[in-house]
Amino acid sequence: MAAGKQLPRQKERSLGSSLESLIMASLINDPNGLKRIQFIDTDGRRKTIRLGKQNDGGYVICDLSDLSDYDIFLSAGVANDISFEKEFLDKYKDLVCVAYDGCIQSLPDTHSRLTHIKKNIGSLDTNSTTTLKDFFKLYNNIFLKMDIEGAEVDWINCLEDSDLLKIKQLTIEFHSAYKTEPLKRLAKTHWLVHLHPNNCCGTSVINGVEVPNFFECTYIRKDLYSNLEYNKVSIPCSLDQPNVITMKLHDGNIYFFPEIHLNHPPFVE
Repeated sequence: MAAGKQLPRQKERSLGSSLESLIMASLINDPNGLKRIQFIDTDGRRKTIRLGKQNDGGYVICDLSDLSDYDIFLSAGVANDISFEKEFLDKYKDLVCVAYDGCIQSLPDTHSRLTHIKKNIGSLDTNSTTTLKDFFKLYNNIFLKMDIEGAEVDWINCLEDSDLLKIKQLTIEFHSAYKTEPLKRLAKTHWLVHLHPNNCCGTSVINGVEVPNFFECTYIRKDLYSNLEYNKVSIPCSLDQPNVITMKLHDGNIYFFPEIHLNHPPFVE
């Protein structure tokens, strides 16, 4: 690794006085959007676990097995890694998983209860894309894992609230700090219970608040649990792992990518 090589992680930007300028208002579940985002269980019963391989590909989720079962597991975007899918299926042995990825010919590994469909997620149902709305007609307690490289924005915006309410738990990566409408949509139906910055892509300063450019979020549906409090623990949490350690960039140098630490509102009370 080139000695002392570390990329600057912040860039300044102002979004003016529009609602979108308050990313904290769209990330949080506080209807006033004043400060603080992450919610955790106040009585300690809501255990969080991490499934999937080390670093990128693993996700922190809530263990909701005491609050009824999932009826299907959907995975959107798998590329060359199904470690999360396999560990999830090993934990929930009555579930099947349907994995969508139109960018691969076949899955990198196999599991007896995992099926691949060569379609991408989008805002229209076509020969090459799906909105997943057919599943929302048939199932009421879906677990959905989604990492679709920015297409999550149009997908969420094409859904009705009644569609979102079919998702019991969602773990999703967002690929922009500025496209906040999907975050506002999810805040109506789900609690944000975990957030992890993807350290590959740095941060931005929006109206004086440092926010990660890419970030992984875990949501649970609001009807499942109501007694939640604001987060008081610095992000990342003890279960999180950096998405990347080092990366070779276009200049030929290998750079070290540290974790992005968030210890300020709206992320920590």
